[in-house]
Amino acid sequence: MTSQSHSRRMLAVRAQPAHGESLPSWVDRTAAINGVQRRHMWYHLGLIEDVAEMPVAYGVTLTPNVRTMVEQASGIAEVTIDQMLLSRYAGTAMDMARLDLNDRRTVAAWARTAWAYIWASRACPACLRDSPGVWHLRWKTPWAFVCPDHQAYLIAICPDCGARLQSNTRDGRQQHLCCGSVPETGRGRVDGKPRRRRHTNDICGLEIGQAAQQPADRDAVLLQRRVDMLFDSANDSDTRGKSRQRLTELRSLLTFVLYIGVPGMLSDADPLLRDRFIRHVAVRDAQVPRKGSQAQEAYRSYTLPPSDPLLIAAAVTVAGRLAFADNVADACRRFVDQASGEMPDCKARWRQLDKFWRPPDRFAYSLREARDRHLWAVSASLDGRSQRRHPTARVDSRHVPALMWPDAYSYLSDDVLRAGWEIPSRRFCALALARTVEPALNDWATAAAALGLPEHVAAHCYLLTHRMRADGTGELFHHRLTALTETLNSRTKPIDYRRRRSALTSLTDVPGKDWANVCDAHGFDPHSPKWQRHRVHAAAWLWATLTGGDWHHAPSLGLAQLPAKERRLTTQRYNIYFQQQQLPKIETGMRKLAQTLLRRHRLTGAVESTPFLCE
Repeated sequence: MTSQSHSRRMLAVRAQPAHGESLPSWVDRTAAINGVQRRHMWYHLGLIEDVAEMPVAYGVTLTPNVRTMVEQASGIAEVTIDQMLLSRYAGTAMDMARLDLNDRRTVAAWARTAWAYIWASRACPACLRDSPGVWHLRWKTPWAFVCPDHQAYLIAICPDCGARLQSNTRDGRQQHLCCGSVPETGRGRVDGKPRRRRHTNDICGLEIGQAAQQPADRDAVLLQRRVDMLFDSANDSDTRGKSRQRLTELRSLLTFVLYIGVPGMLSDADPLLRDRFIRHVAVRDAQVPRKGSQAQEAYRSYTLPPSDPLLIAAAVTVAGRLAFADNVADACRRFVDQASGEMPDCKARWRQLDKFWRPPDRFAYSLREARDRHLWAVSASLDGRSQRRHPTARVDSRHVPALMWPDAYSYLSDDVLRAGWEIPSRRFCALALARTVEPALNDWATAAAALGLPEHVAAHCYLLTHRMRADGTGELFHHRLTALTETLNSRTKPIDYRRRRSALTSLTDVPGKDWANVCDAHGFDPHSPKWQRHRVHAAAWLWATLTGGDWHHAPSLGLAQLPAKERRLTTQRYNIYFQQQQLPKIETGMRKLAQTLLRRHRLTGAVESTPFLCE
C-alpha cells in the first residue's frame, strides 16, 4: 500500500457511488468516464505509487493516509468509502486482524481464511442490465448466492468460456464484458476481425448483463435475506456479537456439510440445488481418500469457499437447518440419520473428519451424541465416543470408581457381556463410564490412568469390545451407559473417589488401636497371630470399599511388587481366608471403622454409594 501523504487534486468528472457498490466497481466506472485505464485511476487516487504496481488488498481496506487521499481525489465522504470496502463486515463476517497491508504475503492467506474475493466477483446479470457497470460489494463474498431483488441465482463464471468474472487484474472492460481468453481459433475477435494471434481484443467478449441465470425458489431467497441480515448487523452493536457467532457457526458447518453431506438432505429443496449437490457428492466420493496426508489436503480444500453459487446455496441450505434450528438436538439427529443412511463407509468418514474438524460449541454435544448412536450400532468400541462433555454435566472421572458398583454392573452387563471374568468386566464398565462422563479420555489406557489403574488393564477392554461387537450388543450397552450417566449427573453431591484414593494411599495397615476396637467389639483377640495376619487384609478391604477401587491394587497387599508364586498365595489369603471366611464375622465393626477413617481424613460421602438401582 502506498505511503504517500500529499494532497490529491479532485477529479472533475466522477461517477456517483451506487447503493451497495464496491470501491473497485466505482473506480472502473470513473476510469471509463474519464477515458483512462484502471491503473492510471489507481495512481491518481493514491492506491499505488507507480502505474506498474498493483494495489494491496484491493477493495478490502485502506490505510488512513490512502483513505484521506481517496477522499480528496474523489470527493466522496470517508464514511461512504468505508461502506464500499469489505472491511465494513469486520464486525461480523470477517476478521481483519491477520491482514497486514505492509506485507503482500498476508493478503492471499487472509482471503482464504476470511472467505472473501480480492479480485473475482459474482454477478447478477439482471442487476447489471438495470445498473450497467455497477458491481455490488456483497458479490465479492461467497455468502452471496441469490439476488433477492430479481429472485435468481448469481453467476460466478462466464457461461461461454468458463472464466471467473472480474478475475483479470488489469482490464477495466470487465465491468461489461467477459475478458477471459478464448483459445479456439475458429471464433472471431470481439471487434469482429479474424483471430490470427493473441491480441488485446482476443477475449471472450460475452456481455455479462445478457448472460443466462437460473431462477431461485422462495426458500433460497428467504435464506439469502437471512444471511444478508447477519451481514448488515455489522454496524449494530446490539446484534453484532450474535450475528458474528451465527456466521462463524455457519462457516464451520459448511465445511462439515460439504465433507459429509448427502443429497437426501435436500430432498425438499430446489431441484437445481439438489442436482448440483449430487454432482458435488459424486466428485467428492471419487476424490477424497480415507487416510494419510492426502486426506488432510482433501479436507483443507473444503475449508475454502466453493466458487459455484449453486453449490454454496445448497450447502448453506443444509447448514442453515442446523444453525437456525429451534431444537439443535433434533436437527443434528436428522442430519446424522440421513448421512448414516446414505453414505457408504460412513463410520470411516466420520472418524477421518474428527482428525481435522471440530464442531461449533453449540452443536458439539448434539452432533457427537447423534453420531455415537450410529457408531455404537456398528461397533461396541468406544473409539468413536463424543469428545465434548455434556454442557450440563456435573461429574467427571473423579466420581467413577475403579470397579463398577455391583448393582450397576448387573444392570449394564445383563444380556450384554458374556458370563465370567467378573473383575475385568467390572473394570471395563467403570472405564466405559469414565470415558462417557469425561470424553477427553479418548482411549482405554488414558481412562485407566484417570481411575488410578495400571495401563495394562486396557487389554481386557479391547477383548471385551471385540466380544460385544461379535454379539451385536454394543447399542444396548450404550443406551444403558447413557442412562447410568444421567443418573450420576442428577446426584447433588457425588463422591470424589480420586480424592479418596489420594488420601488413603498410605493405608498399608490398620492402626493397632482401631484394630483392637474392631476385634473387641466382636469378641476376638486382636493380638492372636491369626487376627494379626488379617490386619493387612482388613486394610485392603477398607481401601477398596472407600475408594471404590480394585482390591488387587490395594497398597497394603502390594501385589505388583511380589513374585508370581507369592502373589497367588496373597490373593488366596485375602479372597478366601479373609473376605469369604472372616470378614462376615467383623463386618459391622469394619464399616464403623470405615466411617471413622472418612471423618479422620475429612472426606465426605457415605462408605459405599451406588447411584443407580436396577429396575
